[in-house]
Amino acid sequence: MNLKKILILCMAVVMVISMSSCKGKKEINKISDLAYDYSGSIHQIYITENGKYIPFLVLTNDYCGNTLLLREEIIDENRRISEYSAYYADSEIDSYLNKEYLEALTEIAQYVTISNVEITCDDALGMSGLDTEVILRRVFLLSCNEVGISDSVNIATEGEILEYFQNENYRNAYYCENPSSWWLRTPNTYYLSCTYVIGENNKLGFSNAFDQNGIRPAFCVDGDMRVKLENGIVDDKKVYVFLLED
Repeated sequence: MNLKKILILCMAVVMVISMSSCKGKKEINKISDLAYDYSGSIHQIYITENGKYIPFLVLTNDYCGNTLLLREEIIDENRRISEYSAYYADSEIDSYLNKEYLEALTEIAQYVTISNVEITCDDALGMSGLDTEVILRRVFLLSCNEVGISDSVNIATEGEILEYFQNENYRNAYYCENPSSWWLRTPNTYYLSCTYVIGENNKLGFSNAFDQNGIRPAFCVDGDMRVKLENGIVDDKKVYVFLLED
C-alpha cells in the first residue's frame, strides 16, 4: 500500500471516530432531555419557589406522558397528612400542595400539568385492602411503589416503579444537610390512620397521619418545555433553568 492510500485510510478512520463521538453526545435543550430514564444520569432543574431557586430532580419523561420532577430536598416546614385519616384525597397535605405550595412556584405554576395520580381507596383502610382509584392533581406525593417498595400485604400498588429509585440510596433526602424523613402518599392499610414514610435511615416505615414529617413535592411539566444553562444561580457552576416565554 502506497503512502497516499495510507493517508486516505487514516483520514477516513479519524472521520468515523469523530462522527461517532458527535453522535454519542446528547444535545440538551428541553426538559425531557434531562430525564433520568432517558439520559441515564441524575440531572437537576432549578425552579423558583417563593422567589428563590430550588433544585428539582428530573426523574422520568413518562409520567402520564409528561416529565416528572421531584424536589431534591425537604421543604422548610414539616406537616401532617391530616387530623386522623390516612386517606390521601383532599387531605390537609393534598390541599396544601395544590393550593399554597403550587402558588409558591410563581413563574412555573402555570406550566404544571394535571396528572392522573393513583391512590389507595378509603374503603381499603383498616382492613388491609388493596383497591385503588385515580384522582387528578397538579402537585402530589410519591407512592411506595413509585419509590420501588411494594413488598407488604398492607401496601396497595399505586403508580409505576420509577427507574431512578431502583438504587435505594436515592431515597435519601435532606433538610439543611441533615437526613430527614419524608411522607409518601401510600397508607398502611392495616390501620385507618397510618401513612408510609421514608425514614432518616433510608428505610421504609410508617407514621400516624397526624405526625409531622418532611415533604418532597412532585409534579409534571410538558416534556417539550425548553431549558438553558444559566450562571449566577449556584456558585462556581452553570445549572439548568427553564427558558420561559416573556
